[in-house]
Amino acid sequence: MTFSKRKENSQSRMDIVECAEKKLSRKSMAVKELRDYLQKREYEKEEIDRVVSAMLDYGYLNDARFTCEFLIYDLGRGRSLKKAFYDLRAKGVQEADIEAGYNEYLDEFGEPDEHETAMREAEKVLTAADIGPGCEIPEKIQGRIARRLFTRGFSQSMIYEILSELRNRQA
Repeated sequence: MTFSKRKENSQSRMDIVECAEKKLSRKSMAVKELRDYLQKREYEKEEIDRVVSAMLDYGYLNDARFTCEFLIYDLGRGRSLKKAFYDLRAKGVQEADIEAGYNEYLDEFGEPDEHETAMREAEKVLTAADIGPGCEIPEKIQGRIARRLFTRGFSQSMIYEILSELRNRQA
């Protein structure tokens, strides 16, 4: 019995434009993310450049808009601004687009209150540990709070400030 490899032709492989549109219809992406996705799908560099350029021209891709949407989502999940900016850079968004998107975010929502966000995250840990107001917070739980805040990108000074406030509440 002989097996032959099926030749890949234009009908068996999804058109690159269709592939890009399908991906962007499900998820907002940065330009670099779309490029990486299409490269992973083994499209040619020239095809990718052409499609990305067209998507930019039509407004389907816009890293400044993506930044604003990402900030709304990420800050809403209890992450720090520092962590959100780090993640945007990791996604390949350029500094100018990050700045433009952040300014758009500020115009719509104002300056994010990192202290309030950090406190809200700390209170989630306390609630999960069933520790109410006025109760002593064990060292183990303080460690959980510190780790949670650290992984969400808050500075050490903010973490110490939050822990100090929580300790003062129990007095």
